[in-house]
Amino acid sequence: MRWPVLTASLFALLLYGQQINAAIFETDDRQPADTMPGSVYSPIGVVIGTHKYGTGTLVDECHVLTSQHIFGNQKSPLGKPVRFVAGFGPQRELKSGGVVVAAGGLDSIGADAQPYEERARDWVLIRLDVCLGQTLGFAELTAKLPDPRTLAEMQSAGFPVDKPRTVLTIDPACRITSARPLVWLNDCAALPGNSGGPIFQIVGSGSNRHIRMYAIQSGAIRNKHAIPFRAGWDNQATPAWVILPYVIRFLRTGQPCEPTCHVASSAARF
Repeated sequence: MRWPVLTASLFALLLYGQQINAAIFETDDRQPADTMPGSVYSPIGVVIGTHKYGTGTLVDECHVLTSQHIFGNQKSPLGKPVRFVAGFGPQRELKSGGVVVAAGGLDSIGADAQPYEERARDWVLIRLDVCLGQTLGFAELTAKLPDPRTLAEMQSAGFPVDKPRTVLTIDPACRITSARPLVWLNDCAALPGNSGGPIFQIVGSGSNRHIRMYAIQSGAIRNKHAIPFRAGWDNQATPAWVILPYVIRFLRTGQPCEPTCHVASSAARF
């Protein structure tokens, strides 16, 4: 197993700078995906009205999970109003206002922070005014550690700036290179706009086919084009097992992640 380390200055570019940050490794095999109601990808949408726009995912009927750094890093985003837009189709989309009801506390990171603590704190939960998950469905947020084969067969999704903002873009084949307590290193495509996007698998069958969400994309090195993968250049994601202990009380009982959610209460904290 590799244990790559990226310098804080590289990741500061994503969190605090205005420059393009991107990492698409090897071949750019990204593809568009349907997000209209009924699609397995319909819970994924755009979070607007922030420091930067990002990608969010419905994790129950009324709540959306995304990254905190799209709100900036100077102030707590708690109580901040935002918009969530999803279900894009010909001449239609579904949207709702919302408010941030929980946050990882990225704004409170100090000099004594643990390694990768920025990643572990890079999340917010948004409560929607209109519960779009009743129409679009929602992802299963899980704290389970997948087996090695599953870690090597992930997908990621988002609304990157090099594509129209109404087009969801999927990285259909990416992998977790190291699953650590506070961060998941990965080679999933990440450009501005992908922040907060899910890293996941499609599971189930028939009407139960849905997204099983393991992490949200958080950081990437700065590069605009596809580049060879090198040790130490991994992108960084916030694992769901860090987030779930803090958001489970907001989520409806009986959502698909149970009993996993309860297991998460004893998962890694920082």
